[in-house]
Amino acid sequence: MAINLNPFGFRKWPVTIVVSAIYIAIITLGLYVHHIVPSAPKESSSSLPDGVSLNQAWIDLQQLSRQHHPYNSHNNDEVRDWILHRVNDTLRNNTVVSQQIASLESDSLFQNIGEDAKAIVFDDLSSNATYSATNPISVYFESTNIIVLLRGSGDSTTGAGRHRSHSHPKQDTREQGCTLVNAHYDSVSTGFGVTDDGVGVVTLLQLLAHYTTPGNQPQRCLVLLFNNGEEDYLNGARVFSQHPVSSRVSAFLNLEGAGAGGRATMFRSTDAEVAKAYKSSPFPFGNALSADGFRQGLVRSQTDYVVFNKNLGFRGVDVAFMEPRSRYHTISDSTRETSIDSVWHMLSAALATTKAMIEHEPYGPEPTTGSEPVYFDLFGRALGMLNLQMLFGISIAVLVIGPAILLLIGALLARQDKFYILAGKSFSDPLDPHTPDEPVAIDIQGRRGIFRTLITFILSIAAVVGLALLQSKVNPFIVYSSPYAIWSMIISAFIVVSWFCLSAADGTRPTAFQRLYALFWLYGFSWLLLVFCVFVEARFKICGAYISLFLNAASFLALTMSLLELFNLPRKKDYIYSASQTDSGITSHTPNPPSSRPLSSHNPPHDDSEATESSPLLGHSATAHLRLTSVSRTPFSRVFKSNDQSQENHSGIDEQPWSRHLLSLWPLQVLAFAIPIILTTQLGLFMTSALSQTLGDGSSPLTLYLAISILCTLLLLPTTPFIHRIDGRVPFFLFLILVGTLIYNLTAFIFSRENRLKVYFQERVSVDDPETNVVALTALEGYVQQIARSIPGANTTLNCSFPGMGVIKGLTTCHYATSLLPQPLPQYSNTSVVPSDWMKFTAHRLHPNNSDDDNTATLRLSGRNTRACKLHFDTPVTDFNVTGQSKQDSRFVKVPEDGLQELRLWSRDWDREWEVQIAWRDLSASSSKSSTYTSSPDQLNLSTTLTTRNSTRKGNGTSDRKQSLKGQAICLWSDANDPATIPALEELRHYMPIWSVVTKAGDGLVEGWRDFEIM
Repeated sequence: MAINLNPFGFRKWPVTIVVSAIYIAIITLGLYVHHIVPSAPKESSSSLPDGVSLNQAWIDLQQLSRQHHPYNSHNNDEVRDWILHRVNDTLRNNTVVSQQIASLESDSLFQNIGEDAKAIVFDDLSSNATYSATNPISVYFESTNIIVLLRGSGDSTTGAGRHRSHSHPKQDTREQGCTLVNAHYDSVSTGFGVTDDGVGVVTLLQLLAHYTTPGNQPQRCLVLLFNNGEEDYLNGARVFSQHPVSSRVSAFLNLEGAGAGGRATMFRSTDAEVAKAYKSSPFPFGNALSADGFRQGLVRSQTDYVVFNKNLGFRGVDVAFMEPRSRYHTISDSTRETSIDSVWHMLSAALATTKAMIEHEPYGPEPTTGSEPVYFDLFGRALGMLNLQMLFGISIAVLVIGPAILLLIGALLARQDKFYILAGKSFSDPLDPHTPDEPVAIDIQGRRGIFRTLITFILSIAAVVGLALLQSKVNPFIVYSSPYAIWSMIISAFIVVSWFCLSAADGTRPTAFQRLYALFWLYGFSWLLLVFCVFVEARFKICGAYISLFLNAASFLALTMSLLELFNLPRKKDYIYSASQTDSGITSHTPNPPSSRPLSSHNPPHDDSEATESSPLLGHSATAHLRLTSVSRTPFSRVFKSNDQSQENHSGIDEQPWSRHLLSLWPLQVLAFAIPIILTTQLGLFMTSALSQTLGDGSSPLTLYLAISILCTLLLLPTTPFIHRIDGRVPFFLFLILVGTLIYNLTAFIFSRENRLKVYFQERVSVDDPETNVVALTALEGYVQQIARSIPGANTTLNCSFPGMGVIKGLTTCHYATSLLPQPLPQYSNTSVVPSDWMKFTAHRLHPNNSDDDNTATLRLSGRNTRACKLHFDTPVTDFNVTGQSKQDSRFVKVPEDGLQELRLWSRDWDREWEVQIAWRDLSASSSKSSTYTSSPDQLNLSTTLTTRNSTRKGNGTSDRKQSLKGQAICLWSDANDPATIPALEELRHYMPIWSVVTKAGDGLVEGWRDFEIM
């Protein structure tokens, strides 16, 4: 007996080794790239650009993150002073002629800047902005931004290219547009702000050091924006719009953080042209799926990117850290949770992207239609990119050309009488002298196994979807801490089900076309998927669906190879002739027709010529029937062509006799799927990291589990043409993994010290009744109750809202009364300060001349040791004006269409008194239209023409326009660096379970409030 040692035969071990090796290699490499950050170069390395010092960057990061520094904290002022000091030190050390300007109220003041000044530092303490952040909220905000303008070597003496009009922000080509690099220096009140956004800030400092080193002056102007107030409705970026430098920007790079370490990813980009600047990064990392996540609302937080793009019309790139999200906005966002490698990953990307943007011709104000970028990294070393319009066009071409080529190949096969697919019974020709006188029915059996793959697809997909549904019902949040346990369970389930179905079918009714029919159904599925993806690309601008194009292309190539294999078959006429000689196609030697070679031969008593996969180890019986299969075909003529003439199957049914003539191109077919496997693996890893811990923010678990199921299906569908040849020990091992992970996923506790559940904290105190002191905790239903009950005394007053009814959608809020009164005025800690002294508020109605409308009032509000207050109105306010506000910018909506019910006030000064004039609707009328008010920078224009209302004053029939207004005046305190300031917060931190961590619920950790009514 000759043992078949052909490594390319379509047999058990070659297929098992090749397929397993490809998947294991790709998944292992994907995990490595995803979790291991490239090492930073040594300080003395020549690879570091001029002026860049990683040691200094790390020291700066430690200094910046010593304490929490939200906008509404004194430590925020210290950070600001430190940044100014570092900027001026860098300019001085690099001997750069610079000029510092405290305020800049008009563009004409650029003329007063010295022509020899290469760097201008704007200490912006004059800009303010008024806008509607979201319905029904409006904001008044005062700037404390720091703006550094570096003049380009090719710029005019004004240093910044053309001015762009605020009223027409998208009509100027800006021939010398500046590149803006932005990072915010404020942190949240519950975090140290290392990756959010300390790494961005130290990156800006290193960019400053690099571009002010002699010989490195940028070609065009570069703006470095250290903005303050991002964490509270992106206020710093919005108020930057009021500074004249903003009119000189054409492209931007925004640096952000939504995790704690790891790699910095390209979150999104406005268009493919500007995104190409990021391609030059030495370690590009990102996926268009993240942009889709923001666009579809799956990621609820936002960055300054939306202001620069949507409000200011800039084109640019958003680069940010993204994982682990459980550490985002918590005390875990610290230097001990990140590394200098992560700093270098963002810094190297910023250096390369900024350089590319500066050297590019100034970007026009509007990208072309369909220019949304479709991008993906290739193992963190290169970035593949095309635009959405190109993806759409290629997809349409593939949808049309692919079927046309397959039909052409089918027609050629039919023309050569080699189209065995779907062939059934055929009859020999009785008039042929070489065939029996009576017609002999020959069953070609080309239809055998045509539907088994389709059935397997349905059962395998049903299995993974069923597991997703089960998981979302029984233990829905386990993916938060154990995402790879979910992936292992679903992958194992898919492989076990598909292997069982297809190997069982192959064992009972083997067919030479199992691989071909599997590829046929795979191509059909991928073709329909691509049609669907083309629709969503056109309709919803979804860029992450590019994987469907690569899967369809790979399926097309593999199916084409299987069809080409058929050209090596004999003509069906010749096969029927040969088979008819033996009555049923069994052992008989007769003369051959002149047009063919022998299709069968006598079986020798002991045929030990070449064993195949299922040949008996002790050889064949001398009386064995001729059984021909395709399972040991070998590549290339003698390698790809099979000489096996004996194949036994224990079921007693064998592959079709003609199959011995088939070539076996299966290794090339497996390799054809390598690219979609790589892309799907990276897409799955990226999606899991980006979304698995958003469940703690209220996202739907079922959506995530279904997304994992879909990607798992796309990842493993390429195995179906080959899986029936996988050794059974592989699926048995995976079955054990399935059982283990299923038990774990359904029973394990979700959270841990490494993957903590975030609980949102806020305390509200009535300044008129300090006994009304309530703490609100918001987190996942069931877990927030456990956290609240861990606090001494909370059980007696605990009141939890229904799921989904809390301050954050998808989460539950629990309230409890506390006797621990905040101490927001530490400077008065030795004196008796009662809550009524925390804030002052007055309101009086205005009575304009020549107007019978009384729904206007002036409100005065101030808080001690704070620079943030807000007004809440029970009745929608139609207009307002804050004394001192600048002229309204037409790019921003001031008041929501349906009126505002909350006005947030932010001052750069402490203990500021705000004077606000408001006008509100008359709701006493049964049918009315909203009043329209216009405002000047200083006061409301009360000479307003109001629409006539169909209401009369009860009793005398005169018009009744006077409407009372109720609401709350609220001031905020956010500085918790001193534990004594908010004792309820410290109590929570002390007693809460180790698997939970506190984060802020709103702009203020403490809100002091007072009811008011304007009669």
